[in-house]
Amino acid sequence: MRKIALVIGAVIFTASLEIMSRTSFAAQCLDGREAALRAGGFSGLISCDENASFNPIGTIHTGMQDFLVCDYTYRFMPEDGSVMHGQQRVVIFNMQGGYVGQYSLTPPPKRDVRIDGATLIISADGNTLGVIDFRTGPSPSALVDGEVISFFR
Repeated sequence: MRKIALVIGAVIFTASLEIMSRTSFAAQCLDGREAALRAGGFSGLISCDENASFNPIGTIHTGMQDFLVCDYTYRFMPEDGSVMHGQQRVVIFNMQGGYVGQYSLTPPPKRDVRIDGATLIISADGNTLGVIDFRTGPSPSALVDGEVISFFR
């Protein structure tokens, strides 16, 4: 009887660890913003594997509203594909955590994204490729590395 109780206790303990592990992973995936992306209609791939990184860059303060800026890069193998695909997105959230929209950057190479006041600066190898003015909110479009990029969901 004692062995059965020990086995049951071990099974319950193991199951508890598995649930805690999954909960912890879900919180870490996309910096805990997966639900906001899905609810807001994010149109990119939502990936939580080792080929994805999702990093908060910082907050842009405007006169009207503040925005959280995140850099999201991912690589994936399409179904029945033979070549890896990838993308870099600059993802924008409001300060209540809601998904606002995104800019898609031309890959590769990965672009550096930083904030200077109410401006988002896109660069590579120390050279500025473009700036996105946020003084009145996310700009509908911007010129980055000779290409027009648009703000979209």
